[in-house]
Amino acid sequence: MTSGHSSYPLVEFELTRILEEAPGLDAAAPRILQTLCEGLGWQVGELWLLDADANLLRRTAAWHSPDVDVSAMEAITRGVAATPASGLPGRMFRTGNIEYIPNVSSDPAFTRKEAAARAGLCCALIFPLTDGRATTGGIILLRREPLEPDGRLRTVLTTAGRRIGEFAREHQAIGRSGAYFRNVVENLPDVVALIGLDGTIHYENVAIVQVLGYDRREQIGRNLYDFVHAEDVPSVLASIRAALEQPGITWSNRLRLRHKDGSWKVLEAACCADQREGGRRAQEGPAGGLSAGRGDRPGDYGARGPGAGTCRSGVDE
Repeated sequence: MTSGHSSYPLVEFELTRILEEAPGLDAAAPRILQTLCEGLGWQVGELWLLDADANLLRRTAAWHSPDVDVSAMEAITRGVAATPASGLPGRMFRTGNIEYIPNVSSDPAFTRKEAAARAGLCCALIFPLTDGRATTGGIILLRREPLEPDGRLRTVLTTAGRRIGEFAREHQAIGRSGAYFRNVVENLPDVVALIGLDGTIHYENVAIVQVLGYDRREQIGRNLYDFVHAEDVPSVLASIRAALEQPGITWSNRLRLRHKDGSWKVLEAACCADQREGGRRAQEGPAGGLSAGRGDRPGDYGARGPGAGTCRSGVDE
């Protein structure tokens, strides 16, 4: 029995749609496995990825059809990792080849034989994920009845493995750069804050303590305009609205913010909207930003957030 060609284009189309829509592999993985299993006629799918720091392969996602009892397999697999030198995931990682296993009960690398038998699963199909440079993991499909993959299916799986692997690499890189950027913003000497259009303070970095004397917990969730001098509120509102209406343009103004000791700090701030969320969408969530610095550096924006602008000070008098 062989898999039919008619479902392959639908599977490829659905995988493309998932990868285009998903924010990352964690969100995409269950849908990818479901698409492969339902579209190609397999009952269980597992995603195994390399944890490079630990040099271990970990199962990061799984899917199974509702009529298959995988509880015994889950009990064995949950929290278990494989080395690149052991088990079926390790063999998949080492060889980098698509492999069909007609009888998992006789394969020494498959360590869940009894659990698979309880679920009625007899054969497996494994294929690697590659990011263009190396194998980064793989997918294991399990089925109740033998289903020998044909040449066309092998081509589909090769392409899918490459696309999923590249997708994972790209989003891991984005995640690392995002974490680095957040760390930079968090440790800037100027205060960086994300402010909603209604004035709600959604985020402030730790510099708020040195610059204005407040602990972040004293301000986050409160209204910015409680701390802005009444005479300066209109200009702050105008800058935030202008930044939202013209994403990419930085708007500067001088304002007074109240220090925790009751004094007023005169600051020069710059406000810029997130270009990804400008205009109408930005007004539905965090919409503007304000910050106060402690040096006399020229104004410049220091961070961006979803639907948010930021301001960074330049003058402290």
